[in-house]
Amino acid sequence: MKSGDIPYAELHCHSYYSFHDGASSLEELMLRAKELGYRALAITDHDNLCGAIRFAQAAKSLDIQGIIGAEITLCHPESRCNRGEGSHSIRAEDSSVVSLPQNDRLCSTGFPPPRE
Repeated sequence: MKSGDIPYAELHCHSYYSFHDGASSLEELMLRAKELGYRALAITDHDNLCGAIRFAQAAKSLDIQGIIGAEITLCHPESRCNRGEGSHSIRAEDSSVVSLPQNDRLCSTGFPPPRE
């Protein structure tokens, strides 16, 4: 298989805009994806789209399809994250949903909260 022929796209990738979780810059992620021959890469930072414009610009400059999404935290009604105490207080009852666009619409893949 030649470079650029890899039929794989990482759809759950965090940059340093995922505070306390990601460490890579958007440019580093895109350059590595290009080195590996990826045709597409999704960015799914936690609870924000802060890097969306820079990500789209880097994707365009490297001729890689940039997919902008987000990993959204869904808080349990009794969770401290619902009271503005920050993501460091997320409990096991809280869930994350990775949201990605599909055909100009939002499609989501997520993980339901544990059953009580």
